[in-house]
Amino acid sequence: MTQDQIDRAIDTLHAPYSQRTIRTFRAAMKNLQDPADQAQKILQIIRDLGLEPYVPPNPYQRSPRTMPTSSAG
Repeated sequence: MTQDQIDRAIDTLHAPYSQRTIRTFRAAMKNLQDPADQAQKILQIIRDLGLEPYVPPNPYQRSPRTMPTSSAG
């Protein structure tokens, strides 16, 4: 595994997840004692669920909704 893959996995783990996904990660950590096995299981969960690193929304980006136009005339 390359350093880029490790960094991507760490970024993926920092994403906000539902309680269901968090429980899946916790179960993997609880059921395995060896840290290497835990890491492999976490990576497998990331792949199986298709998880991606979190990209926070731009707080200053305009909403995509359209504004009503007035027809003056």
